[in-house]
Amino acid sequence: MNEEKQVKRKQSLEYEYFTRQLISKIIQTQFDSLVPPVVRHNAKLQGRSGCLHQIDVYWEIELGGVSICVAIECKSYRNDIEVGQVRDFYGVIVDTNVRGLMVTTKGFQKGARLFAEHYGINLMVAES
Repeated sequence: MNEEKQVKRKQSLEYEYFTRQLISKIIQTQFDSLVPPVVRHNAKLQGRSGCLHQIDVYWEIELGGVSICVAIECKSYRNDIEVGQVRDFYGVIVDTNVRGLMVTTKGFQKGARLFAEHYGINLMVAES
C-alpha cells in the first residue's frame, strides 16, 4: 500500500473511532435509565443475500421485546457525499435488515439527502 493510501486509511480509522465515541455518548444520554448498548467498531453482519458486510460502527438494543439495530457508515471526506455512496449503503442496510446512519465530516449533496430521506437513512455531519 502506498504512503498516500496509508494516510487516508489512518484518517478513515480515526474518524470511525471518533464516530464510535460520539455515538456512544449520545446513546448514553438517550438511554439514561437503561443499560446502554455496546457500540462496536468494524462489525461484520451476514446479509440475507449471504454476503458478509463490514459495518464501520454498529449497535443494537432490545426495548419492550423489539430489537433496534443500527449500522453507521463513516465518511471522512473533503467533499460532500454523493447519492451513489448513499445508494451503496442503502443496499447494505436492506440486505442486513438494520436502520442506517451515515456520518461525514463535510456534508451531503442534494441528491444524497433526497435519497436518504426517502429511504429513511439518517444523515449526520460531525467533525472530529
